[in-house]
Amino acid sequence: MKNQGAIIYYFLGAITTVFYFLAKRFLTIPDAIMGFMLGISIAFYIIGLIALRYDMNKLRSFKKSLMIKLIK
Repeated sequence: MKNQGAIIYYFLGAITTVFYFLAKRFLTIPDAIMGFMLGISIAFYIIGLIALRYDMNKLRSFKKSLMIKLIK
């Protein structure tokens, strides 16, 4: 499926948002961690939108070649 990557990113963004609101409601967590969780959830949603529009295989191959260059 072409949109499988987008679905995964949307799911991760939704789960992170749920954790954010649950932690905000029931736990006392520092604001820095709460802001990090909210930022990560927004980033996952944006990556999901990008994955819907563009082909993510180019990004995966770029990351793979970059990691190979860094390891050597």
